[in-house]
Amino acid sequence: MKLKIIIPLFLLFSFNGNSQTNTKLNIDDLVSNYIKELQSRKIDTISVYESYCVGCVMTFDSPLNDDAEKCIDDLTNSPVFIFWKEKEKTFLSKANYCYEYSKILIRNDNFWQIYF
Repeated sequence: MKLKIIIPLFLLFSFNGNSQTNTKLNIDDLVSNYIKELQSRKIDTISVYESYCVGCVMTFDSPLNDDAEKCIDDLTNSPVFIFWKEKEKTFLSKANYCYEYSKILIRNDNFWQIYF
């Protein structure tokens, strides 16, 4: 009887479990690296926007499409948006762990008038 219990327990505990591991970077490090890359391209007008709250609970709507990819970073960090001016045009990008977003041209750049 003991043998019937010991063998399955031995097999259960002898299996190694592996999971996907991501090197956890701080969101500030990701933004800092992005800004350094912009500065290496001689861009000097850069602004970072991050919406956050202290002591609150963030909620998220589920996407309309169940097949849409979900990013765990959206649950742990607030979105960080990076604005910059290049050749008199304003661009925007988002920074997070899951995706590398492309830059978006902002046609109405009243943003800088408010900022300055």
